[in-house]
Amino acid sequence: MIYVLDADACVREDICRLLCSVGYRVEPFDSAGALLSDKLAGDPCCLVTEARLSDQCGLALQDQFIAARASVPFVFMTSQGDISMSVRAMKAGAIDFLEKPFRDQQLLEAVSGAVARNAERRKAARALEALRKAHSRLSPREKQVMSLVVAGNTNKEIGAVLGISLVTVKIHRRAVMDKMQTRTLAALVLKANTLGIVSLASPCSIADSRFHLSVRQQIPSRHRQPSNIEA
Repeated sequence: MIYVLDADACVREDICRLLCSVGYRVEPFDSAGALLSDKLAGDPCCLVTEARLSDQCGLALQDQFIAARASVPFVFMTSQGDISMSVRAMKAGAIDFLEKPFRDQQLLEAVSGAVARNAERRKAARALEALRKAHSRLSPREKQVMSLVVAGNTNKEIGAVLGISLVTVKIHRRAVMDKMQTRTLAALVLKANTLGIVSLASPCSIADSRFHLSVRQQIPSRHRQPSNIEA
């Protein structure tokens, strides 16, 4: 769905006619207020809008969509634009900033680019959602193992940190790889980074702390030196 926003009825109709002629579904609006108050039909692929609207600046409308985390590609058009306005729009993610009058091909190319970007965004969103669902199927222990694995720890080190046998570590590790639909460690690390998973502390630091604590527990309290370990 392509949304077309322009107060000029003739311009709006011409653009809608052009986009419909190449197979796009189009929804026209005459103001930002009409667009925002309307129950939008699904997730738009692109918003073609005049930069200087009668009731609101097109850039302000773009900011509202960004604030609402609605990643809709914008194609701006105007007969009164300036360099600073176009630079701001492009920095905020606009596909193009067309100066009226423009050629039909210019608009079609801009809309095509917007539709392609939107398709990539949707594909990435679906992949991330699938990744989150896969991670949610891990048990609490499997999530611990995954965090330690992606931190670069060996099975033996993971077992020492979690207090489980080597065989159990291998079972959990295999379950993680299967549920995350991953065959290699590199791919698992990449998925963990995508999910923003924070790796657990390295086993060496944990093991060192446990060792020093166990030693100190065997020393009479009157002979102990202050330590942050017991804090």
